[in-house]
Amino acid sequence: MVDVIHTNMGWLWEGAVGLEEQLGDLDFYPNGGAHQPACDEVCVGFLCTQFGLWEIFTGGCSHARAVTYFTESIEESYIGQGFLSKSCDSWGHYEDGNCHDHVSPVSMGNGMEYDMDGHQQSLSLFLNVHSEPRFSPKR
Repeated sequence: MVDVIHTNMGWLWEGAVGLEEQLGDLDFYPNGGAHQPACDEVCVGFLCTQFGLWEIFTGGCSHARAVTYFTESIEESYIGQGFLSKSCDSWGHYEDGNCHDHVSPVSMGNGMEYDMDGHQQSLSLFLNVHSEPRFSPKR
C-alpha cells in the first residue's frame, strides 16, 4: 500500500512544488494539500504578508511538513488516532461536511492500518492540522 501526504501542491510561481493528482492508494491532503498553516508568511518587523514564493527561498516549509506530520504520528502516544481524515471528493466538500460516510475515518501516518478490500480505487483523504507543533488536531 502506498500512502502520499500532499502538503505543497500548486503552481511553482506560488511557491508550490507538489502535485494535486492522486499518486497512491491513500492520498492525504492536510488543510487541503496546498500551503500549510504558518508556512507562507514573510514578516519584516511586525508587518506580515502572504507570499508563496518565499517557500522556495526558505527550503519549502509546506513541502517539509509531510515529514513533520509523519514524524509526529510516530512520536505521539495516540498513534493511529491523531491525524484522522475523511474520504471526500475535494477540500471544498470536506469543509462543507459533504464526505463519504460509508468510508471510516483513516489515520494519516504511523500506526495507520486500512484494508483496501472493497475499494475499487484510491482514496482522497482530507483533514485539518494546526499551524504549530503539535500539528495533530487531537491534542
